[in-house]
Amino acid sequence: MSLVIFVPTFKRPTTLLWSLDSVLKQKFNTDFQRRIIVINNDHETKTEVEKTVAAVTKNNPSHQFAEIIVIQGNTSMPAIKNIYGTIRNLTKEEDIAIIHCDDDIMLPKTLSERYYFATTSKQDVLIAKAIGTAYFFENKNYVCFTGFKKVFENKSNKYFPAISDDLTNYSIPFLSVYTFKTTIGFWKLYDQAIGWSDEMPYHPRIKYPFVPFFIGLSAFKNKNLSCSDTNIVIRGQLFKFNKINLPVIITEYANTGIILLTGLSALMNKDLANDKDYNKIREDFKNNVDDFVLQTLFRRDGVKFNELKYLFETTSTPLNLVNFITKINIKTLRNLFNNLILDTRYIKTNIKGWGEKNSLKSFWNKLENNNN
Repeated sequence: MSLVIFVPTFKRPTTLLWSLDSVLKQKFNTDFQRRIIVINNDHETKTEVEKTVAAVTKNNPSHQFAEIIVIQGNTSMPAIKNIYGTIRNLTKEEDIAIIHCDDDIMLPKTLSERYYFATTSKQDVLIAKAIGTAYFFENKNYVCFTGFKKVFENKSNKYFPAISDDLTNYSIPFLSVYTFKTTIGFWKLYDQAIGWSDEMPYHPRIKYPFVPFFIGLSAFKNKNLSCSDTNIVIRGQLFKFNKINLPVIITEYANTGIILLTGLSALMNKDLANDKDYNKIREDFKNNVDDFVLQTLFRRDGVKFNELKYLFETTSTPLNLVNFITKINIKTLRNLFNNLILDTRYIKTNIKGWGEKNSLKSFWNKLENNNN
């Protein structure tokens, strides 16, 4: 039984540098086979990705992985199918597979914990939590988390059977919080999740990124899912330069409205629509959709307006701006301001230099000191 970390990357060599560095800094007290496979899904950045991997490896000469390889992804299929297809081809029965995204930072010690839980758990799919927001202060190698004191608050280190709340809080649709055991049972869950995705009447860019959430739904349905309330990764780097508030901010949630709408759509398919076990998730999603209507309309992340309108219609969710206005609050305004005004995808800030010049070392020491 070996541990295989798959790091899919697409045109983000700078965030890949930090992401992969956080994996190579993981420490293990027990001896078992460990590998890292970087899946490059963009042929144009092949050389740049290889240079990034070489630089990270050089910066971590004492890393504890048997091999780190880079392979070219199959761009003729949706990226998510390529990633899981690669896992199927490059793992053996009972191996432990983790997908770590190229813009996430793995927290210290979590990889050894995930391996331990996977080897001792009866379930094939395990999920845990992620930190949503972290800040860097410019020219000071210092990091501050939202709710920093709570990051390592949980010391129980135990997985437990999933309830519907766990699917709402942990797995929508975030890849990096999952740990899989590549058993026959797991691939049955995956095939069911892909089937649900294939059935959804949307463009591939909407339906296939949510396969992880559908795997969670399938595992929950088949009682093959365990959860932990331990934080294991920091979610999504952007390296924003923001002089209005903090000089640099990393991490930004994806479009919450589209996530909620797509999740609702999955919960309404023929296998789940009448299943009462999912009523709590459906209720939570519906209650939260209204809060993100305006954000969803302005920040669609490539989703066309007619596709978005169809999402609202097929999930029986009214596109109700009046209802949104009655529920508006300071948090919503702040999120909207950040998304429209400060988002690097709109202002096209050059993030490459900052990410390359600033070392993860001081940041990592801060994490380890807090953990200890």
